[in-house]
Amino acid sequence: GSEIKLDEGTLELFNHSLIYTINESRYILIECDCTLPYHYIFDKLEEYLNIFLNKGYRPIIAHIERYFKDDIDLDYIEYLIQKGCLIQINTNSLLDKKNYKKVQPLLEHHLVHLVCSDAHSLHNHRTLNMSEAYHILKNKKYDNQYIEDILNELIELKKEKKITYLE
Repeated sequence: GSEIKLDEGTLELFNHSLIYTINESRYILIECDCTLPYHYIFDKLEEYLNIFLNKGYRPIIAHIERYFKDDIDLDYIEYLIQKGCLIQINTNSLLDKKNYKKVQPLLEHHLVHLVCSDAHSLHNHRTLNMSEAYHILKNKKYDNQYIEDILNELIELKKEKKITYLE
């Protein structure tokens, strides 16, 4: 699987079965275009989520912290989770004080399902800093089981949940 950027070409790719799921499961990792105006991001997100959810996919919303200018709207995050989405934040948001302040309410309310490096590969400017993220979460005294869950989330990837054809 890979991140699916929600833009004008996404639906065409989706309709031609060219969107890859995580390990051929029903989970898809989606990201919004952060260059779009704030209100437009959430309009587009809602549009695409409805399509994906209606087709049986389980969206994982990548680096949700990037989509909010200031404070994250916890009610909106809860709404997304109730719809069936999982929420992912980047490890860099834990390492940077300004971004940590932004994601802290998500962590305190257990609204994060996954913490990932967003490194994409071993050969780019983003680093694999999972160990540093672990130490920060431990130092902030989050519940040990919650830390374990969000750093090592095991998504159920059974073959019987595989979607083989998209209309």
